[in-house]
Amino acid sequence: MASTMVVAVASLDDADDVASWINSILDEGLDESNDLGLLDARVGQLVSLVQVASHDASAQLEQTIEQVSRAVPRLTYDLQFMRDSAMSLHSSLHAVQTQSTPASVDISTAEALDRLSLLHTVKGRMEAVRDVLREAESWSTLESEVVALLQESAYDRAAERLADARRSMSVFQSTSSSPEQETRRALIVSLQNQLEAALSAALVSAVTAGDVAACRRFYTIFNNIERAPEFRNYYNGARRARLVDSWAAARLQDCDPNEASLELSSAQKLSEFLVRWLADFLQLVNAECTSVAQIFPDPQLSLSNLIQSVFDSLAPSLTQRLSSSADHHGPQNAITELINSYRAAEDFARGTERAMEKLHFSSALVTSPTPGHTLPATEEGHSRRPSRHSKRMSLSMRSNVAKSISILGNVAQQMNAAATQWAPALFEPFMPFQSDYAALEARLLSIQLSSSIPASHSSRDDRGDDAARRLRTRLLDVFNSCDDALSRCLSLTHGLAFPGLLRTLENQFKTFLQAQLKVCLDAHNSSKTTLKGGNGGGGMSGEELGLQLDYTDSDWRALRMALHLLQTAQDADGRLAALESRLRGELTGVATNLRGPQLTGAAPGHGHHNAAGFQAGQLPTTVPAAAMQLLISSTLNSAELHTLIDSVVEPLPAVPGTASLQTPATASLTISTPATATFGSTPMSPNFGRKALPGTTIITPPKPPPVLLPVAKASLVTFTRDTQSFLQRTIASPLLAHLSTYPSQAAFGESGTSLTAGGGAAGIHIPSFGHSPTPVMQRIADGILSLPQLFQVQEADDALGYSLSTLPHGLVRQTTQADAASPNSALEPPEEEDDPTTAWLASIVRFTIAHLTRVTLPAIPRLSSSGAKQLADDLEFLAPVLQTFGVEVGVGLPVDPSLAAAAETDLGLWREVLEMDERALRGEEGMQVEHISKLVRKMRGW
Repeated sequence: MASTMVVAVASLDDADDVASWINSILDEGLDESNDLGLLDARVGQLVSLVQVASHDASAQLEQTIEQVSRAVPRLTYDLQFMRDSAMSLHSSLHAVQTQSTPASVDISTAEALDRLSLLHTVKGRMEAVRDVLREAESWSTLESEVVALLQESAYDRAAERLADARRSMSVFQSTSSSPEQETRRALIVSLQNQLEAALSAALVSAVTAGDVAACRRFYTIFNNIERAPEFRNYYNGARRARLVDSWAAARLQDCDPNEASLELSSAQKLSEFLVRWLADFLQLVNAECTSVAQIFPDPQLSLSNLIQSVFDSLAPSLTQRLSSSADHHGPQNAITELINSYRAAEDFARGTERAMEKLHFSSALVTSPTPGHTLPATEEGHSRRPSRHSKRMSLSMRSNVAKSISILGNVAQQMNAAATQWAPALFEPFMPFQSDYAALEARLLSIQLSSSIPASHSSRDDRGDDAARRLRTRLLDVFNSCDDALSRCLSLTHGLAFPGLLRTLENQFKTFLQAQLKVCLDAHNSSKTTLKGGNGGGGMSGEELGLQLDYTDSDWRALRMALHLLQTAQDADGRLAALESRLRGELTGVATNLRGPQLTGAAPGHGHHNAAGFQAGQLPTTVPAAAMQLLISSTLNSAELHTLIDSVVEPLPAVPGTASLQTPATASLTISTPATATFGSTPMSPNFGRKALPGTTIITPPKPPPVLLPVAKASLVTFTRDTQSFLQRTIASPLLAHLSTYPSQAAFGESGTSLTAGGGAAGIHIPSFGHSPTPVMQRIADGILSLPQLFQVQEADDALGYSLSTLPHGLVRQTTQADAASPNSALEPPEEEDDPTTAWLASIVRFTIAHLTRVTLPAIPRLSSSGAKQLADDLEFLAPVLQTFGVEVGVGLPVDPSLAAAAETDLGLWREVLEMDERALRGEEGMQVEHISKLVRKMRGW
């Protein structure tokens, strides 16, 4: 029994399954009694024998390894010995060649060698004649042989016979005339056509059935007869038939006008159909990955040809259906449907790229070994057995592993043109819409915004303050529309249409603010005629507040409307800043897509920009490479886009050996000396902050982020300034009403120089030494002094403190174009009043004074000498009232149109002119007060 088990153990190497081998050993010699003791003994014996065999195998392996280790050092000696022997042989051959020169050969030997050379030439030419005769004989029987093979269905042999005949055509090029060559060529083409016709039906059946082996065989046959393109046509035609038929049979409500009346249950849009159709297409592509790799020698190119042939065979084409769908949906829904269709195309592209990467990886691994290198026959068998002694790799093994790692790391970066040649057929139909994105987006936003702007105010209850409150809700809708537009831009163009998007957002925002301000003012004016007295439920009246001002119900409503509009402007400012921040973030992502994560793209010039950065595999995985390639090569990749990117994201040039450090678009460093440290372009003392030492680095503060929506910012500033001006006019309206009656005061036309006290014939004339202010001026002064009480009610409103820099007639200098162009304008924000109430009171007072000096006073029709003194006294009476609000009235102040002090300067000039005597007034020419003196002389009748 023991000998039997020893033999059985020796047969272990021939067993396919260890479990079945153990069962067969244990079953031998056992009866049906199932004695467990005997079975246990046999198991123990088998275990012992297997352990002994294992130890023997280990010992033999150790011995073999030791022998190899001892033999390796001798290899160096053997190689050196072989080298020395080769050098010795080379020397011997050189000596033999030297001794066998023609001078050392006798005449008889030379004649014999010449004879041998002649015989060799004759032999070669006779063999060539024999080959020609054999080929001629084979051509005479070519047609009959090929026809017989076709009848026998021996297509492989027929293809080989035709391939041999095609190769033998070169033999007759120098022996046959041109007509004979054409006859032979026509015969071969005819026989090839017969072979192709015989195979076509079987080929289509094999392709339809998915018989890879038969397709591979047919491809070999077609390749032998130089009909590989025809085979691809048959193959692609059979594989695309189902997809092409489903495309043609689709009933789409937005592409076919005849389908517009479809029932709702059977309605189908192009975007919905594309999702399902491209999903089926992707399943075919994934299934073909295995087939094309076994059939074609160039699987990537073959799969690309199949995909492209599907799109080329569509009727109607994808371009036609996209255009029909866009026309059907109109400007309101066209871009949304295009994005849905484009997303379906991108999903298909991502799946196809993954399939191409698999094919590229498999082909790269197959072609990775060095040409001419073959593995030993024993290498495959021993490669599965790890060594316990040496864990080091040989140089050749390490190079192969490094090559494999390199292949694995560069698969995504080495996709050649063959793997992406199908992309234009899929994405080029979208290119006209992507290039026209700005116009499509502008039409959509125009429709959305027009729906939020009421066309008319038919309701008599639609008041201005109500319209102003609704404006905040509409403003939220506007910014939501802007966010949606940004998402659409990223979805359809991956951000390459950013310049057009910014222009569209700016124009729409500007149009919205202008229209909404007009709506509110129109609503206020329309409701103004229906309001009569009272305070309209808008709080306490002017008398209850202790105001010396007569505010109508319309004025209170206008006040509330203006405050609502200022709150809206403040809200819009914050939302606009948030929108610009998101735009900058998304633009940084676009820069990464175009230039790579390190932002090392070249500066824009002309043509297309830096497509190599994309080809290096630096795109996020969410962006299909095929789609991005076409966008990069389109007109969307413009110099304007790169200029916009450069304004947001600055490249980081690495300059070794310098002390300068930079952060993207935020900070700049300059090397300065202690005496001439600079901050921007303004010289600074070296003691500023910490004294600059030689060679130290002065870090400038971060630059403000670039303004991406300057037109929107400017329109918001205009909206805010117009609203503030409207609020000023509203608050000052009672004062302006008093000023409108001021030019018609009777005191200005009185010619007397004294006042009459009492009456009768014996009246006493009392000389007048001064004039009290006129009643109108007294009411104006009282009204100005009561303005702070009005602001006490509104001081909790934050809207009054918003954007004091744009407040008309404020203390802040208005920014000019020259200031905006200066390098320090961004670093020096305008100084604003600390107290909004103080700023507003001062601006309203200046507004009133400006109206007085530029509108009211020039409208005085006649001014007597006494009236001039009365007017001067009125202005002198008003001066301390104005000083209460920080408005200094005097002469000699600089006249600068950009400063709010011009109004009080005019008031001081009026006082100066009115206090002049007649001689001085008549001689006032070419001086600062000439324009006022002319008016006064005209009033005096001079």
